Amino acid sequence: MERIHFKTHITPNDIKVVEVINRSIVLYEVPRYALKDFLANEPLLCQAGVYFYCSEDGVLPEVYIGSGVPIKRRLEDGGLNRDFWDYVLVIVCQKEDSTFDKNTTLNIEGRFYENLEKSQKVKLHNKNSPPKIPLYRGAKYVIEDIMATILSLFKICRYTFLLPNTISLANVNKPLFTLTLGGVDAKMEVKGGSYVVLAGSTACKNDKVSISPKVKKERLHLKQTGTLIDHPNDRDLLIFTGNCPFSSPTTSAGVIYGGNCNAKVHWKFGDITFRDYFNK
Repeated sequence: MERIHFKTHITPNDIKVVEVINRSIVLYEVPRYALKDFLANEPLLCQAGVYFYCSEDGVLPEVYIGSGVPIKRRLEDGGLNRDFWDYVLVIVCQKEDSTFDKNTTLNIEGRFYENLEKSQKVKLHNKNSPPKIPLYRGAKYVIEDIMATILSLFKICRYTFLLPNTISLANVNKPLFTLTLGGVDAKMEVKGGSYVVLAGSTACKNDKVSISPKVKKERLHLKQTGTLIDHPNDRDLLIFTGNCPFSSPTTSAGVIYGGNCNAKVHWKFGDITFRDYFNK
């Protein structure tokens, strides 16, 4: 897995926030006494997420794993009614993302439950295992990638009791999507809920009439920051100087084409469209 880059800070009410810069994932460590304030003021809790109630005071750490859409409702329902925990770890997406949905978070919850139960590293307070949700091929890859990011975060932040022995951090086969509309040659991977256009990808230099204000603003920002520069060998193209994450495949395709572009048709893995790949 690509190395993750993160920044961390502590809020005035002692909530630790760890943002993954090159992904779309954020981790909160919320002390019990700060939960009510956290629930009242954190806007990202309206989205899907996974949480871990934790206590490290006993012989074995104690954990309860859950997920919810929105996650705020589950934290409101369960957090104040459980006595054992000292802090809760909450994992959500920094931007609204269709891949970080109910099925994804339920499967992540289930993966942690099964592996922690087998590892015997913790005392689990879950009475029942989460339901098993069947997955199509694309979703399995997305979950593997998000799991790897979460496990890396847990390792970095030293929540070692949440690192099950049976989960591997090895790389998984990652589909590489290409876009060749309008003479460009762009490549994209899905990583941790972000759509990452790879360094060396090209983009149309001139804006199309169909370009939206949002895409026009994003292209200007990327040019100003040096992420998109003039192609040295083709005056009609721009080139990405580094890997560039986007919040959606539509935005990435629009920035590359310089106008309105059907991302789910024009992003392809071989002969398979983005839409067909993630519906298998």
